[in-house]
Amino acid sequence: KKDLMIVGEKTLPIHHHLIGLKGRHVEEAREVHSHPQAFDQCAVRLNGLRRLRPVACPTTAQAALGVAQMKDPHKVALASAHAANIYDLEILDANWQDDHRNTTRFLILSRTAEIVPEANKFSLYFHLPHTCGALAEILATITGHGHNISYIGSRPIPGQPWHYGFHLDLDGNLEDLSTLWMIRDLRKKTKDLRILGNYPRDAS
Repeated sequence: KKDLMIVGEKTLPIHHHLIGLKGRHVEEAREVHSHPQAFDQCAVRLNGLRRLRPVACPTTAQAALGVAQMKDPHKVALASAHAANIYDLEILDANWQDDHRNTTRFLILSRTAEIVPEANKFSLYFHLPHTCGALAEILATITGHGHNISYIGSRPIPGQPWHYGFHLDLDGNLEDLSTLWMIRDLRKKTKDLRILGNYPRDAS
């Protein structure tokens, strides 16, 4: 919607802490605020404390802000240590994430497209006709051109119930002839195909 382009990615370790008002204790908490993704990443600990009622928030930072503003000792947030510091909260229990290697990929966006020589990953978005085998044909086209798919996901198309758009991350550079031939073939089989960006894969 904003015509932004992906020009890079950065994978960062994510640590979720149970944070609340200073001087309070985990045993007092009855309600935990956070983003649904954080709840998913801390499912084991949350399931072990059934008394904590989860409340979904747009971001973990907003969850921390809300807890700070409400000043209710029975409300806590799953958020970062940085959020606790900003909103003058305290870490009541650290490292709730199920996996100690927990990471999140962040995209670097720009108003203009950039393709650097070291770009080795690109992202696409497209719609497909609602017909049997349409997605399988797309996947066969991509692999037939020798490209590896590192991510595929679907999202509902606004205003079109039960119709979905697809996001794909693939290996390659848009200046390579094989990539350009593949995109040409994909345009024939998709609707509203958009190149979201070509960028270097984060190796960290």
